[in-house]
Amino acid sequence: MVTFVATVTAATQGYDSSMMNGLQILPGFEDYFNLSLPLQSLNVAIVSLGSVFAAPFGAYVPDKYGRKWGMAATAIVSLTGAIIQSAAQNSAMFFIERFLVGVSVTLSCIVSPEYVAEVAHPKYRGSLTSLYGAFRYIGGIIASLVTFGSQYIPSTWCWRFPSLLQFLPAILSIIPLPFIPESPRWLVYVDHQEEARRILIKYHGGGDENSPLVAAEFEEIRQTLEYERSVQTVGWKALYGTKGNRWRIGVCLTLTVFSQLSGMNTVSYYLGKVLDTAGVTNTNTQLGINISLSVWSLFCAVVGSIWVDAVKRRIEFLGSLTIMGLTMIIMAILTKLYLDTDNAVASGAIILWSGGFPRSMLYHWFLEPLCYPYAMGWSSWGFYLITAAICFLEAIVVFFYWPETRGLTLEEIDVVFDGEKHYENELTINEVEQVMVDVDVGKA
Repeated sequence: MVTFVATVTAATQGYDSSMMNGLQILPGFEDYFNLSLPLQSLNVAIVSLGSVFAAPFGAYVPDKYGRKWGMAATAIVSLTGAIIQSAAQNSAMFFIERFLVGVSVTLSCIVSPEYVAEVAHPKYRGSLTSLYGAFRYIGGIIASLVTFGSQYIPSTWCWRFPSLLQFLPAILSIIPLPFIPESPRWLVYVDHQEEARRILIKYHGGGDENSPLVAAEFEEIRQTLEYERSVQTVGWKALYGTKGNRWRIGVCLTLTVFSQLSGMNTVSYYLGKVLDTAGVTNTNTQLGINISLSVWSLFCAVVGSIWVDAVKRRIEFLGSLTIMGLTMIIMAILTKLYLDTDNAVASGAIILWSGGFPRSMLYHWFLEPLCYPYAMGWSSWGFYLITAAICFLEAIVVFFYWPETRGLTLEEIDVVFDGEKHYENELTINEVEQVMVDVDVGKA
């Protein structure tokens, strides 16, 4: 339940991207808004503008009032946007909703994975946090099915109905919020230490007040936060005030940039144009392919989540970037050779290789999605090659710059970045867990 409430907010982004794919294929949507190329670009790019706008203050609510209130704020913004979009009378109203979607996406990206990482049992932290990205594609599947069915509605509700249903992830997130625990790390941060200890005992110690795991976790959290208070300033300066923080912000920035330059937006928001270049122009067929790609994306995301603790983080990133780069090259070759032909096999191959993309999981910037339709019009195969080169450059940065964090707690990851321990536990959390396993085996 805890993981579901936090990660279901990611479905908003997945629903939105798949919904826009579907809406931009629907003749009823295109006719109502007289959809030109600039408007089509802005429909997508305005989401990224909202994301950028929310980034500077996105952590304020979860840091000051708690992670649960942060998730509530995300749901409220998303609900507001869904109502405005479904009632839109003109492009301006539609753009306002798109902007609010971008705000909610950033708020969700900030608070939800953070909450899961802080509440999840150390053994399952990696897999459960990764499920945040998988839920994105559940929203995508729902939206693709809804838009497939709404094509048969002979009124503006062909696009209003899918727009209104965008409130579903928010509702599913906000209703159970009162029944899940607050983050123990945040509780320690605001000096509610006993409440934090009780939560750790209940969810990590199985109700055992003398659990060695809980004792070790609590001390790691308490001592690390005490150290952070003693050396770090509050505000923007904290982002670059220490060598460790500069490394952290560098990894975060490159991750954000890479997730957008790897080709994801091509399929996420402009599937119709990709299919047009492949020679697939039938509305019903394009909407059906949208469903298939959403299902395939979910499968990839779930497999990645399951394997995230079995395979090193950097290996997964390097493998994904390499596959995406090779996929782009294959799509470029097929598009160059068979563009504007009636070769059904080539069209099918382009669609098949498009499935190599939906693996990135973060939010969009403004300029890139704005320029995508123009780039595709300039040279779709050339654009694919440029994106392939970017994927390989990203892999080089990941190899030399990103640290490995598999199997580490949040406090142990601090040690990786800062180069020193901020707590006095002799054993790591993983070592404590292994001792507990050995003791249980000995008793058996």
